[in-house]
Amino acid sequence: AASFRGFSPGWTHWRGPLSAWTLLLIAPCIGYVVEWAATPAITHHARISDFPGRDLATRVTQLWHERFDQPIPYVIGHEWLSGNVGWYSADRPSVFIWREGPQSPDIQRDDVLRQGAVVVWTITNRKGRTLQVHEQDLDKIQEHFGPLEIQDTITLPGLANTSDVRIGLAWLSPPGTKELFDPSKP
Repeated sequence: AASFRGFSPGWTHWRGPLSAWTLLLIAPCIGYVVEWAATPAITHHARISDFPGRDLATRVTQLWHERFDQPIPYVIGHEWLSGNVGWYSADRPSVFIWREGPQSPDIQRDDVLRQGAVVVWTITNRKGRTLQVHEQDLDKIQEHFGPLEIQDTITLPGLANTSDVRIGLAWLSPPGTKELFDPSKP
């Protein structure tokens, strides 16, 4: 092979710089994957993207349909919980965000009262604190919409070694709907 002052155009000449560039480009990718996979196991904090929103929506929708003979029209709550129910529920209810007061100007109170709604709130998070729609906000929601029928708590399994997530659930019953239960039972 021809060379110019010791320069050899073969593969061996490029192996060192190519290896260095490959390492520089791949190392951050490997680091990101390791960090993404290992951090929840080390810190015992689940990522919000791991929240079981589909399971919550399925359970809420199932409970609503056991009680009422219509799709869920609205879901009221903090944007994360109500948004998960709105996104994953087969009924695709409209989301009425409640954060220390109504935050959804495009949804009218009278429409919610006429059609009914599901109210969701987090009872505890991984540190045992109440967050999102606080239980004291339920009084404000009831002042705004009227009496709620508080349901049994939904418990979702904790992720990444965290404690279970307890979700509060209530109905704002649609007036005049056919209820699929025996009213004599609590």
